Amino acid sequence: MINTSPAPSARQLPPDADATAVLHRLPDEPGQPGPESAGSGRPSPGPEDTSRRPAFLRPATWRAFGYHWVSLLLAPFGLAYAIAALTLGATLAPTFGGLAVGAALVAAARVQGRIHRPLAFRLLGRRVPEPPPFRACPGFRGYVRSGLGDATGWRALAHMVLSFVTSTVSAVLSITLLATGLGCLTYWFWYRFLPAQQAADGSWHRGTLLGSDTYMEGPLWNLA
Repeated sequence: MINTSPAPSARQLPPDADATAVLHRLPDEPGQPGPESAGSGRPSPGPEDTSRRPAFLRPATWRAFGYHWVSLLLAPFGLAYAIAALTLGATLAPTFGGLAVGAALVAAARVQGRIHRPLAFRLLGRRVPEPPPFRACPGFRGYVRSGLGDATGWRALAHMVLSFVTSTVSAVLSITLLATGLGCLTYWFWYRFLPAQQAADGSWHRGTLLGSDTYMEGPLWNLA
C-alpha cells in the first residue's frame, strides 16, 4: 500500500489560512532561505562591526573630537550671552521695561539648544528631544510672566555657563591626549632632530633625557 500522508517535515496549512502571512510568521526550514533572503540566497548583512578596529581608526572617534572642538568655539559666545543676559536683566529689572527685556533675553536663550541639538545628532548620534515651543501669554504682563517663567530658557542659560567649563576641559584633555599619542607613535622618526646632549661620560645623545644619563634612543626605546 502506498502511504499518501505528508512527510514529517511538511507544513500543514488550514484551508482558509493566508499562505503569505503564514510564511512570514513561521520559521524557515533548515537549509532553506527565508522570505527576506529568498531573492539573494543569503541573509542580508547587518551593520558594520567596528568593535575590533582601534579607536584611532574609528570615524566615531574623530566625530567626537570634532564635537569637542566645535563646542569649544561656541562656548565663549554662550558664556558671554549668559553673563550679558543676567547682568542686563538684573540691572533693568527695577524699570518698567526692564522686566520685558529680561523676559526676552531668557526666551532668546533657546537658540543655544537649536545649535547644539543638531550638532550632537550629526557628530555623536545623540538625538535630544526638542522642548515645547515658547508661547507668550497675551498682554505685557503675560509676556513678562511667560518669559521669566520659561524653564527651557533658564536651562539654556545654565547650559551656556556649564558648557564653557565642560567644553574647555574636554577639548584640552582630548587635544593633549591626541598630541601625546601621536608624538609617541612617531617618536622613532622625530627624535633624530632633537638637539644633541652630552652625558657625564662625554658621549652625545639625541634622545629625550629621562634621568641620570638615561636617554630615550635606540631600537628598544622606539619599540616601547
